[in-house]
Amino acid sequence: MKTLAIALLIVGSMMSGCLDWSPTEDIPVEISEESRYSFQAETLNRTVDEGPVLTLHEHANGAPTLLIWVSPACGGCHDWVQDLIQDEVHTQIAEDGVRIVSVHRYFQFEDVAEVMQQYGNESSDSYSPWPVVVPNDDVRAIDLSTGMISDIGIIEAFGTPGTPTLQLIDGDGKMAWESDSYYFDEEEVQEMVGVIEELTKSGE
Repeated sequence: MKTLAIALLIVGSMMSGCLDWSPTEDIPVEISEESRYSFQAETLNRTVDEGPVLTLHEHANGAPTLLIWVSPACGGCHDWVQDLIQDEVHTQIAEDGVRIVSVHRYFQFEDVAEVMQQYGNESSDSYSPWPVVVPNDDVRAIDLSTGMISDIGIIEAFGTPGTPTLQLIDGDGKMAWESDSYYFDEEEVQEMVGVIEELTKSGE
């Protein structure tokens, strides 16, 4: 019985990349409507990453940005990425001026090489033709209200998202929409597209 309990603990720990949050991390927190954060972090440094380092608000340049929080071990992440591409949602929202950026969520215990293999390798089904950011523990959120680097890590700054989580950030850096479904959901996509239409109208 003791051996079985230990085995179950080991299996459970291996699945943490697909859970809503790691048991060693803070429970998700609400993001204030007034919170406006950015960050600067390394990328996978492919051509589509537009350089070895990405600064989120500079990359957005006043446009809405869709953040996709991913893990290489997360089946729901693979599903969202694959269907966003298959259904050409990424093309549609890009034509509306939306930037897309994937962010490696569990950088504390997952290797960048795994992220590259899953999302940066063109032979992968989950290849992401948009920037993929790979932060580390040293990255701190940039407070857009002051322009200064804060003492808050980017995970906390963006509400401690699980994987997969899609977050739509408006041109001012405020959260405008967040996904709920673990797997790709057409209704949620249409909801997101509706929010994008409102944001782009207000930005005209």
